[in-house]
Amino acid sequence: MKKSLLVTQISNCDYPLYRQWLEKYHLWFDEIIIYFDISFRFPIFSSFIQSSLSHLPDMEFIDPIEFDRETRDWRDTSTNEMLKHATGDWVISIEQDWFTKDWDRLLETSEKMMNQFDLFGWWNETNSPYIHPAFWFMKREALEKTSKDFSPHPEINGADHFSTITQEALKNGLKVGKIQDFGYETNVLTPEKTDAFHLGGVNQNFLNGLTDGYNFHRGELFNIYNYETLKVKPLHPIYEEMVQKLAVKLNGMYPEVDKNWEQFFKI
Repeated sequence: MKKSLLVTQISNCDYPLYRQWLEKYHLWFDEIIIYFDISFRFPIFSSFIQSSLSHLPDMEFIDPIEFDRETRDWRDTSTNEMLKHATGDWVISIEQDWFTKDWDRLLETSEKMMNQFDLFGWWNETNSPYIHPAFWFMKREALEKTSKDFSPHPEINGADHFSTITQEALKNGLKVGKIQDFGYETNVLTPEKTDAFHLGGVNQNFLNGLTDGYNFHRGELFNIYNYETLKVKPLHPIYEEMVQKLAVKLNGMYPEVDKNWEQFFKI
């Protein structure tokens, strides 16, 4: 089974821990495709990110294409563009802010689920539940039976990016699996009771975190994430300076953190 990892990379944000994860686990995939989305916020880190990962085999980097942002969704655009380049039997999305305390176990579980399902991953319990792109695997032949609509649908309560794919898969009678049914607790409760989770809000925390009165998304966990980010090399100088300034603010706001969460951010 050939596996294609599709990564939408926001150009104005680096995810150093994800780059570190790719360094360790890139051989688990047969190809990795990274699409740089331009969100018109600065500075831009795409060239630095590409240069830091270009030594890995089977990497492909895609520059953003022009499209009408009033009529097309950015994530739907990036994913469909990457699909034009993907050659795998399986199409995979693992977002930069998805974390688990044991990657080897999770990937081993994924191998088993690939033999049982057409679509599987983290089941996001919204009002319109779906397999979330933070951890999402689908057979290419099964995906071709859908509309390949990865855009959110605000007219449907809870239907965010990738939700349509799950609903169409269920409607078409495809086998859909949840990692929660394989022993994974994904609700962020305590580190002892959590196996994997989607941090969320990382880019917004970096972009807006130094603004007075900003309310950090999952601030305690982001503080640990930010601290672990400083340990990664290389870091872009501008990005490193941003992380250091955020560390000062976060440490003041969250002086006591549960260090047991650190295991999720160590590769």
